[in-house]
Amino acid sequence: MRFRLLHRLLTKLYDDALRPFGLRVSQSNILVALEHHGPIRGIDLARILRLDASTLSRDLERLIAKQWVCASRGSGRSQYLEVTPLGKSLIEQTAPAWSRAQNAARDLLSESLADRIISVVDQLWASDDAEPSAASPPNGNASRPVASPETSASESPRPPATESGKLAISDPQSE
Repeated sequence: MRFRLLHRLLTKLYDDALRPFGLRVSQSNILVALEHHGPIRGIDLARILRLDASTLSRDLERLIAKQWVCASRGSGRSQYLEVTPLGKSLIEQTAPAWSRAQNAARDLLSESLADRIISVVDQLWASDDAEPSAASPPNGNASRPVASPETSASESPRPPATESGKLAISDPQSE
């Protein structure tokens, strides 16, 4: 219960900072991860972010509707996702607000506790990343956590998929 309370407090802090941009922290995490790893399949992004595919799909639908992310057809049922130029601009615009939220979170937790939490999370990421991934993103980036919204990708965006608007995040084993 205490961890969930801490999670809600920190999420509110970041959501409040990003609200003027029409963005939530969960969506910001997806944007930054896509900028860092994209183009990438939805299922691989879900693994990187440790998200349930349906949770990721809901946020991606909103990001695609706002034209911050685009999806293009891959092989089989796969779609490749990446940040659009509009989304990249949004990441740059939100960087100062993100930094202020980071500082407020450190103040709330204390410097030493924030550093300990980061260390524990880094260890958890490292132990989880030891498992080989089912598929590598097309640009060869390895799965690793993304630390800040300032990370950039050099790939140019693909046009959005012209399907029904629903984003299918499929498991590579089912293709």
